[in-house]
Amino acid sequence: VVVHSGLIYMCDNPEELLGVLAHEIAHLEKRHVYERMRTEGMITLIEGAVAQGGGATVATAVGELAGLAFSRDQENEADEVGFVFLTNSNIRPNGMATLFRKMKEESDMSGYIPEFMSTHPELESRAQNIEIKCAGLSNTFVPVMTDEEWENFQVNLRLAL
Repeated sequence: VVVHSGLIYMCDNPEELLGVLAHEIAHLEKRHVYERMRTEGMITLIEGAVAQGGGATVATAVGELAGLAFSRDQENEADEVGFVFLTNSNIRPNGMATLFRKMKEESDMSGYIPEFMSTHPELESRAQNIEIKCAGLSNTFVPVMTDEEWENFQVNLRLAL
């Protein structure tokens, strides 16, 4: 899982960032990357390249892997599993919904929809699904950081880059 600084700056609180991380870790937990590779025939390509010592072929395959998109079903499953990861860790899962809405606003304002998002279920419906699940939860979640700690984290990141 790779986190770009732009994502961190987009997040108003750590729960939003943790929502994305939980979602991405859920893809790994559910082996979605492997499934996409298998579907695209990349497993055979990588295995053959490694067996023949073809570094350039492996590099090409890794580049192709980065471009693989998850299916809508896999995205929905990652949302579900990520939600469970968060609640089991006593982290408020609402951040997933608020970040989905921010991403939708960004794409609406710019008119640009990143290619990887074209395979994702509609962001508003994903946000609503998370909110419905949140409505049934008790409100016993402990904040991960204070607002001041989050702001300091973002400032320190900017200074470090």
